[in-house]
Amino acid sequence: RLLDMDLTIRKEHIFIGCVTVFIVIILVISNRNIQWNRDFTENLLKRFQGSEMNTTENKINKKGDTVKAKQNQYEEDNARRLELLSKECEKYIRGEHPKEIRMKAEFYRNRTNRVVDHISLSKIFWCRVPKAGSRSLIEVLTQLIGWNINHAAKARRRNNSTDFRGLLAVRHPIQRLYSGYRNKIQTHRRRAPGFGKWKDVTFPQFLKAVASSPIWKTNRHFQPIYHLCNPCFHNFTFILKIETFSRDVDAVFRKLTGRAPKIPHKNDSGASESLQQLLADIDADTLKKLIDLYYLDYVLFGYDLRETRDILKEKQEKLLNGNVTEAG
Repeated sequence: RLLDMDLTIRKEHIFIGCVTVFIVIILVISNRNIQWNRDFTENLLKRFQGSEMNTTENKINKKGDTVKAKQNQYEEDNARRLELLSKECEKYIRGEHPKEIRMKAEFYRNRTNRVVDHISLSKIFWCRVPKAGSRSLIEVLTQLIGWNINHAAKARRRNNSTDFRGLLAVRHPIQRLYSGYRNKIQTHRRRAPGFGKWKDVTFPQFLKAVASSPIWKTNRHFQPIYHLCNPCFHNFTFILKIETFSRDVDAVFRKLTGRAPKIPHKNDSGASESLQQLLADIDADTLKKLIDLYYLDYVLFGYDLRETRDILKEKQEKLLNGNVTEAG
């Protein structure tokens, strides 16, 4: 009996030992699997995060390349604009532009500082040309340097320094007139030149009134840019065009402040119509007067005068042919 009991006890010990070893083996294997799973998961996360970081970096790099490319494009365009301006101003000073136009510009020479604002904090001066992005530029200046339009008059009186960098935004003369007509005459019902009070004025009637009225009696929203701030008497550093406005503003203010502006869109009264469509119902005499009135805005800022003159030529030929037919 004692032998049987001893044998039974030994078997139990062996069984317990085997179970214990089995459990230990399972635990070891499980632990290794857990560690492997952890390593696998960590590796996956690292790869994902690395991929995500690379994607983000690529996006940032691409955006940076795009911004730099646009800045380079603007700087090249601005250099061409300033070169043209300098060349045409030299011709203007030498008296090579039409005499009547030159005399008119000279007459208004002393009136060209009314909308030039000096901003002492950033050593910037700019010409507030209505219907050429002036509202948007006011907001950008407020965003980036805290300038307020209410400071303008004091700034003009206080600072005449020549080491300021100048900004000038320009626009095609006819497109600018159309924008002013839609915003001021159609929307806000301002008095049109030549009309005693506001009434339903068509665009051809509006242009005829502008062409026939003395400049000083015309609302400044419709006056030529050379009358508001003649660029031949101001040393502008940057010329911005409405036709490339977002790119130009971004490039200029990144250069001036090192920060990207949020560019608002105010008074969007631009024309989707072609020049031919805008001038379709304008008589030849009115168009000739408009070309003379805005001649310097065309040539100083590089707008194609030939297209407008071609339209005028067509109108004059039709008028001549009509008179010949009637006479026959």
